[in-house]
Amino acid sequence: MANSGRMKPLLRALLPLALLAALSACGSVTTALNFKAPSGWTSSPSIMGLMQVWTDPKNSHAVVMLLRSPVAITAKEALSHADLNHAKVLARKRVTICGNRPARWITLLGAGVVGTFGSNKSDKGPERLDMLITKAAGATYVAMYARPAGAPADPQAEAAVRSVCPKA
Repeated sequence: MANSGRMKPLLRALLPLALLAALSACGSVTTALNFKAPSGWTSSPSIMGLMQVWTDPKNSHAVVMLLRSPVAITAKEALSHADLNHAKVLARKRVTICGNRPARWITLLGAGVVGTFGSNKSDKGPERLDMLITKAAGATYVAMYARPAGAPADPQAEAAVRSVCPKA
């Protein structure tokens, strides 16, 4: 027990590393998917295997976001949790992705960036948000592509949102 006084500082120093290792072990939100992020876009680290964001290097207001919910959520719940209830719904339809996988497609127009989208908390002007919600690999996935309303769509970003396909 004579070394116990020296062990406490060592444990305190190693604890952040252990936490970082534990969080890193959560994996990527894309682990169970054949998801294809837009080529050349900048990726954030995966957050606990539940969320990841890609930003267009040519347009910092354009983002693709992928969320994984381990519990089933509906399109209405996804809109509510993302603070999108005040955005104008331009389209809402059932679609098929990955050959035969059912999904919900919602196109919205609102103000702000993802996170404040639809809440008029931004001076960046109106944005368009394309959202796809589907179930895959035992989870509910929400893929989104946000960009300024007047900006042309990036075909790779649109394809990324539709590539929420489980690995075979």
